[in-house]
Amino acid sequence: MAESKIKARDWIVYASEDGGTTYKPIACLTSNELTSSNAPIDASSKCGNEFLTGDKLEQSISVEGFAITETGTPAKVSASKIYDLQIDKTVFKAKISKAVPVTGDITYTGDVFVSEFTESSADGELNNFTATLTVALPPMTQSVTA
Repeated sequence: MAESKIKARDWIVYASEDGGTTYKPIACLTSNELTSSNAPIDASSKCGNEFLTGDKLEQSISVEGFAITETGTPAKVSASKIYDLQIDKTVFKAKISKAVPVTGDITYTGDVFVSEFTESSADGELNNFTATLTVALPPMTQSVTA
């Protein structure tokens, strides 16, 4: 069975403001991360250590990138738009996938909201931002490109 590595530069986070019909990449990302956790229930006693699968699944997407300004018809979702989505408490569709998926590539999609947003500007550096997109109703849908 052949295998291929996924280059981090190809793994992109997209946002959709029209319910998932069209997706745009989020700004100019320098890194992104999908986190999924299911906290175990400690059922340990004097009879021995035991852990049960927890009932609470939590997922989030962390993004970091350069803030951009776009005029005309935007090709990306800018940091300022991410800020607006947070302030408006908007739930929107997000997708993580390769820029050009091929057979066997995995794509994750789900409804998210912006739970954290930070914008920073150090002297001599580009203005950048970080944001956490919390999955509103986990789990995200995982699909494999046919």
